[in-house]
Amino acid sequence: MMQGVARLDLSEFSKAVPAVLTMVLMPLTFSISEGIAIGFLVHVALMIGTGRRRSVSPVGYVLSFLFLLHILAC
Repeated sequence: MMQGVARLDLSEFSKAVPAVLTMVLMPLTFSISEGIAIGFLVHVALMIGTGRRRSVSPVGYVLSFLFLLHILAC
C-alpha cells in the first residue's frame, strides 16, 4: 500500500506537500474524504501561489470551491 510513496517526487514542492499532507491528515481526521479534500485544496492553492494557474483545470477550481464550502460548513 505504501509503494506509491516510494515513487513520490519530493524535489517538487508543489506536488510533495499536498501528497504528504493528505497522507498525514487521513488518520488524524479519521476520514479519508477530509484528508483528500484538504490535500486537493492545498494542491490548488500551491498551484495558484506558484504562478501555475493554467495547470489547474476549470473542474479543479470548481471542486476546490466545493471542498472549501464543505470544510467551512463543518
